[in-house]
Amino acid sequence: MSVEQVLQESKQHIIKGAIRQLADPVRGASDATIFESAFDSGGHFPPHTHGDDQTLIVLDGEGILFIGEEPHTIGTDSVIRIPAETPHCLYNTGFAKLRLLSVFGTGDPTLTFVDGLFPASRRLPDEVDVLEGVTAAV
Repeated sequence: MSVEQVLQESKQHIIKGAIRQLADPVRGASDATIFESAFDSGGHFPPHTHGDDQTLIVLDGEGILFIGEEPHTIGTDSVIRIPAETPHCLYNTGFAKLRLLSVFGTGDPTLTFVDGLFPASRRLPDEVDVLEGVTAAV
């Protein structure tokens, strides 16, 4: 799947948000791909997996990131590593825009949506694990 296909597939599933590519093989990054995502308040990216490890860097805002079935609070300056093939999804739970970078160590990332896991209509938990410090690895 090309970077363009990942973007096209993503656009069909994003709720109240947008993704743009910043780096990929076409832009001179032969072994990396970087996307910037922005989600309005209440925005959501549905459950999905990638064939490679993903690193998320939260630039602004706050939200809840489900990694598997486990919810984690994320916010500005959080850095989270998501292992390959791990289902995850994201909710903007704040009032401001949630902006983040998705970094892949490949020029050809994959994206597979996962049906039936923690859908957007699911009520968010009252308490979640806070990812301590600037960096948290799962």
